[in-house]
Amino acid sequence: IDLYELGYRYKISNMLNLDVSLFLQECFNYASVLASNYLLGTSVGTNLQVNNLPLKARQTGVTIAVNFAALDNKIQFKPFITYSQTQVSNFSPYINTPSTLPFINDQGINSSKTVSMNWNATPSWHGGFFLNAAPTAKWNVNMSLYAYNNFYLSTTNEQT
Repeated sequence: IDLYELGYRYKISNMLNLDVSLFLQECFNYASVLASNYLLGTSVGTNLQVNNLPLKARQTGVTIAVNFAALDNKIQFKPFITYSQTQVSNFSPYINTPSTLPFINDQGINSSKTVSMNWNATPSWHGGFFLNAAPTAKWNVNMSLYAYNNFYLSTTNEQT
């Protein structure tokens, strides 16, 4: 994974900061196990072969956060929101399935059926906040909330 991030912090006042962060992640070197059955006399065997995939994923996004600190940092409140988009290339919904044949290549992929698309298995936005309060030196109360929009997760290779 290659990850690049560029951030900027603006101090609005002694108690308030604004953070903006742009990010880019590129993922590659995925692997998959290609299973094939064979018949040996009256027994059936399975051959397992690990292959690198040409699949690549690219996620870009931005995070905006506001940090509010009061009473000498005894109270801290930080809401944030992140928007991101994930795109995949050389994705094959037919990997390791009978639909892979007859055009299977050495990576277990029907190379004539790969696609590039937006990937819906990661939320396009998520956000939340954390609240931290330290009323005394021995007491600390922390609360956080995390939310995200809908996303698609499947146990099959197909995605809508």
